[in-house]
Amino acid sequence: MAHGYGLATQSTSGRLGDWLKAASLALGPGLVAVEVLVLLIAWSPSYWWLWATMLTVAFTIAMAGLAPILLVPLFFLMRPLEDDELSRRLARLASTAGVKLDGVYRIELSRKSSAANAALMGLGNTRRVVLGDTLLANYTVDEIEVIFAHELGHHRHRDIAKAIAVQAGLTLLAFFVAAQALPALTLGLGLAGPTDLAALPLLALMVGALDLVTTPLTSWLSRAWERAADEHAIKATGKAWAFEAGMTRLSNQNLTEIEPPRWAELLLHSHPSIGSRLRHARAAATEA
Repeated sequence: MAHGYGLATQSTSGRLGDWLKAASLALGPGLVAVEVLVLLIAWSPSYWWLWATMLTVAFTIAMAGLAPILLVPLFFLMRPLEDDELSRRLARLASTAGVKLDGVYRIELSRKSSAANAALMGLGNTRRVVLGDTLLANYTVDEIEVIFAHELGHHRHRDIAKAIAVQAGLTLLAFFVAAQALPALTLGLGLAGPTDLAALPLLALMVGALDLVTTPLTSWLSRAWERAADEHAIKATGKAWAFEAGMTRLSNQNLTEIEPPRWAELLLHSHPSIGSRLRHARAAATEA
């Protein structure tokens, strides 16, 4: 579908290559995780859920820090922003916001998609803002500035840390519930117990079910963080009009539905709808 509407620009061989890289990266850690989980259940039947949560959180933090310097470059060419004037304007915004960045980077999205995007990546010394080349090529400096300020808002509000904390809590809950239910369930199914390899699909099913049930909560939190970042962008730049123009352009370029069904937004969307973001921006500008 993305190819049909002109959003996807990557060749079939390129997509296959990316899929193979992603599968290779997931396979090794996945097999290790399964083995470690089985060992933890056998080693500490009463508290394996706590140990598993701590290891999962540690791995998540490590990957969040390594992503911009190790993982993302495997799929996208990324280099420091070379536009001196734009770099100076963005550096001033970051300085005013009190945000220390590893840098502002240009990421080559156009080789795979015509969609525009910007993102916050990394932790500590690796945290950075990346701007897609499709964004830099098609948006005004004011629009880019406001979009950059939105990402700064995520930095300032420590949204990556918040997301990791929320995920840690949900992981703890999922493993704890599984630990309480597994002994009885495995016995009822005629399995040897929680350490039986045949019990792993059951564990995965329970964790996946809890993830599905909590999706509305995590989506709501994500939308709240996005809205707060929008407010920061408008207040930091004083350019509500540029925010509106940039969001409208993003919606058109990325073929985003401006007003999705309310139920879909509430239950599934990690970002507020473009329509609600525009209304919120106008309200924030009026209050400023």
